[in-house]
Amino acid sequence: MNLRGFLTILAASFIAVDAGKIDHDKVEPFPQPEPVTISEKAAVKFKPQLNIVSGCVSFPAVNAAGETSGGLKGNSGNSACDSAPLGSQVYGRAMWYNDVWAIMYAWYFPKGFFIGVASRRFDWASAVVWIDNPDFATPKILGLSTSTIDDDYQTKNPAPDFAILDGTSTLLYHSINEAAGQLWGFSQPCSSCIACMQHFVGYLHSLAARTNHHQHSGEVGKLEQSRPALRGTTPALSSQLLG
Repeated sequence: MNLRGFLTILAASFIAVDAGKIDHDKVEPFPQPEPVTISEKAAVKFKPQLNIVSGCVSFPAVNAAGETSGGLKGNSGNSACDSAPLGSQVYGRAMWYNDVWAIMYAWYFPKGFFIGVASRRFDWASAVVWIDNPDFATPKILGLSTSTIDDDYQTKNPAPDFAILDGTSTLLYHSINEAAGQLWGFSQPCSSCIACMQHFVGYLHSLAARTNHHQHSGEVGKLEQSRPALRGTTPALSSQLLG
């Protein structure tokens, strides 16, 4: 089975539980669990810092009871979404793919924008951090990919030094631009931005992709097209998702 087909099946499995929708600002995020496995430790270690330049901040998509965010109507700019009163969340999953370790992180927004104007209920953005081997004493970031408004990815290989703090924390930005639409990419340190370091939870533990599956299903299944052309990396230890 190819990667796209596997991730499509994985995404579909998230819709099994649905306890109903609640107000977007009433969804309480999961606390970040203590990482135990090699995969979990790497995911927390390389968790990005998201700078919100303009537009909505990210919110939790689902709570422990399985209740999902009802989102916001696509109007009134960033009204009611300029801060997340209960905190935010970053979701993710990791796997070996073509001899590199890929960690996909995803953020949920209660409304989306087009050409700087609020236009729809729900939005997702994702980024992939590509590293050599999570089991190394000091894993190295090989490349970075971020989703774009046209459901594609921009990739930097090698990863830009300015967008990485201490070799592990990736700096990303999310912005609304009247000319270019919704911008999403690599950031330099930004004193005027709203910096978000959210608690990380894996997709299989959060059921967060239920909203993703129904409203923006492309994010989970696009790991393949985000992969940079990397060379000289560690041979794959496994071809399946690792917990």
